[in-house]
This record gives sequence, structure tokens and C-alpha cells, in this order.
Amino acid sequence: MAHLLSNVEQAKVAEHVARAERGTAGEIVVVLSESSDGYERQRAAVSFASTLFVAVGVYTFVAAMHPLWVLCGEAPLMLLGWWVSGQPAVMRAIVPAGVRASAVKARAAQLFLEQGVSETKQRSGVLLYFSEAERRIELLADRGIHERVGPEGWQALVDSVVNAIRSGRAAEGIVAAIDAIGVSLALHFPPASDDVNELPDAPRHV
Repeated sequence: MAHLLSNVEQAKVAEHVARAERGTAGEIVVVLSESSDGYERQRAAVSFASTLFVAVGVYTFVAAMHPLWVLCGEAPLMLLGWWVSGQPAVMRAIVPAGVRASAVKARAAQLFLEQGVSETKQRSGVLLYFSEAERRIELLADRGIHERVGPEGWQALVDSVVNAIRSGRAAEGIVAAIDAIGVSLALHFPPASDDVNELPDAPRHV
């Protein structure tokens, strides 16, 4: 996800995660992804429809072209349509918002397990997941946190990060969110004498 955070900004995020975790037994995991889904069905439909439209137009209005040439040109057109439909801006235009939101939620839930966020000793892990192509963020907290904070406590935080990213201040918004999460975790999960860093601090790329 190089477009969202530079290497220097990723190092800054890791520093803020480490600093936040020094005041709590909780764990914060930042995951960056280029996209949460390939959206193959929507892309295939658009590629097929656009190819068919062009082929019919050429067959109808370019009388001198032999139908065989039109047929031979369909495969490259399909490939071009597939590539174009995979570009983030085009993908957001052809894939319904609800489908994109569901894909990001599903991917975040999968990563919550795959990245070990659900395996902390006190069930106090928090996943902050960014999906660049969809321009969406998901924040998932483990059971121990939900019992004390509740999901409504995170929405304003997510909204502030989204606004920061849209205004070109991605790193600023992310580190502010990490700091806020750290404050909340410190209130409910103070560090123990035998506390260890259970999960890496650096942002992960998937």
C-alpha cells in the first residue's frame, strides 16, 4: 500500500504503536491492503458488455470489415476491459458501494484471525485495517474490549481517520487514531508486571 504511507510514515506508525502499547496490556495491529477483493464477477460482466457493445458497433457501422476480424478482435478487447476495470477508480464506479463494504468487512474479519489479533492473552487486541482501492477502514476489537468499550466508541475515531486520508493527511490521521486507541486501552487494560509485546508493531502488508 505504498500510495497511502511512505516508508518513513510507516516507521512513524510503528513508533506510535509501540508507544501506545507501553501504557497498556492491549495490542494494536495495523494492516494495509491494496484491495479487499478482486471483484471478478463485476469486472467480467463489464468486460463482456463493453466488448459486445464495441463488436456490434463495428459490425454494424464498418461494413468493409470482415466479421472474422471482428471476432478475432474480441479477445484483446476483453483483456483490455478486464485490465481497465481493475483500476481502483473504475472498480469503485462499477462495483456497488454495498458490495465493496461487505468485501472490506469480510477481509478484516479474516485478517483479525490470520494476523493473530484474536490470540492475545487478555483478548485485548485491536485491528486497524485499511483497504486502499475501496478507500475504506475497518476497526475490529476483540471480545475483552467490546465488553468494556463497545463498537459505538470507535465510530468517531474511524470517521476522523477517513477524513484525514481524504484530505491527504493519512499518516497524521492514522497515528492520531493509534494514540486514541492506546488511551482507551490503557483505561481498561493497564500493563501488568509480566506484560510482553505479543504482536509486531510495524504495519503489515497483505
